[in-house]
Amino acid sequence: MGSRLVIEGTGKGQFTPDQAITRAEFAAIVVRGLGLGLSQAATPFSDVKTTDWYNSAINTAYAYQLINDEAAMYLLPRMI
Repeated sequence: MGSRLVIEGTGKGQFTPDQAITRAEFAAIVVRGLGLGLSQAATPFSDVKTTDWYNSAINTAYAYQLINDEAAMYLLPRMI
């Protein structure tokens, strides 16, 4: 998955496979793994800003109904 740029590691040549990932990181991995084009459309999640690195991955996951806003208007992208 690293050669397909699905997972990029944690920086400085480190992968840290035992480290927990956030919801935003998980959404980005799924979107990249499925090869989906990134969407810049508006997202219903009030805690996802247009300047966040994961904004387009969240928008894409939402557009393809991989995530939804049925429970709340918050994604809690930094939650593990």
